[in-house]
Amino acid sequence: MENGMISGIQLLEQFFALENERRWDDYAIYLAENVEWILYENGKQIAISGKNEYLKRIKQAYIGVETRFEARNITEYKKQNRIITLLENSNGDMSIDIFEIKDGKIIKEWEYIP
Repeated sequence: MENGMISGIQLLEQFFALENERRWDDYAIYLAENVEWILYENGKQIAISGKNEYLKRIKQAYIGVETRFEARNITEYKKQNRIITLLENSNGDMSIDIFEIKDGKIIKEWEYIP
């Protein structure tokens, strides 16, 4: 799967579809080796560093869960090579996620869960 020639929004749409399908090997292709995921939830900040830790954390989140999500809004901020998303899962829970993409890979994600 070649993702270097698509837009950042298309990249994330594919990334989200793979997450919903739990296709973790294909999903991993979109992550840089040194990806950082900063998660803000319940007043706490959790930093996940590296592709392996990212994948471990996301897989754990879906154990025994059938939840799917969709992007309600995706906006590209080209000036800083970032994409801002508003995501809603099938339980009605929402998050705001900001992705930084470089060379067709996600290098950083900030996730805010109210």
